[in-house]
Amino acid sequence: MGSLNGSGPEKIVLSWDENVALAVELADGLRPYRPMIDPKKDRLLIPLLGGALVGLVAGRAMGFTAKESKGVGIGSYATGSTEAGRLETDDLPSPEWLDGMRVTILEDCCDGGDTLKVLTDYCLANGAVDVVSGVIYFKPDSCRPDFRPTVHVRETEAWIEFPDAPFELIGQRYRLGAQTESGIHTAVAA
Repeated sequence: MGSLNGSGPEKIVLSWDENVALAVELADGLRPYRPMIDPKKDRLLIPLLGGALVGLVAGRAMGFTAKESKGVGIGSYATGSTEAGRLETDDLPSPEWLDGMRVTILEDCCDGGDTLKVLTDYCLANGAVDVVSGVIYFKPDSCRPDFRPTVHVRETEAWIEFPDAPFELIGQRYRLGAQTESGIHTAVAA
């Protein structure tokens, strides 16, 4: 696990290749906790906004398949904002899906820790026997004191621009766009 020594950049901009390489490094860092994925014992949770790319790459590198994986709609950032707000969840896994399972949660960054803490607590309260979390970037100074991800690849306090961030902006513009008479949405700059 890497660490920046406090004199890092104010902003980190990752390429697709860098993000994929870091996701594979994350999967390698989680191997002591999940040396072999067993479809009868393991589950993968991926927060879809922010964690999708990391979850898919690292999850596959670890040996998870679609059967053991679930995307979760969870987030605390308001559209277009860099400030965390109220945590909202959607489509959490059922207690039956979690019962007796070892759960791995993969995310791109742990800023405040709310997403990972809520998911960890939810899984344990609904039958999971063990939960580990892995992130590419961990922000120790801004993370809540009662939670730390199990594994992280790098530490920073810088703003991180992940390569899939433009797709979130496209989604924002699409939702804000106008619908034509033919039913086709047109993007309107926000």
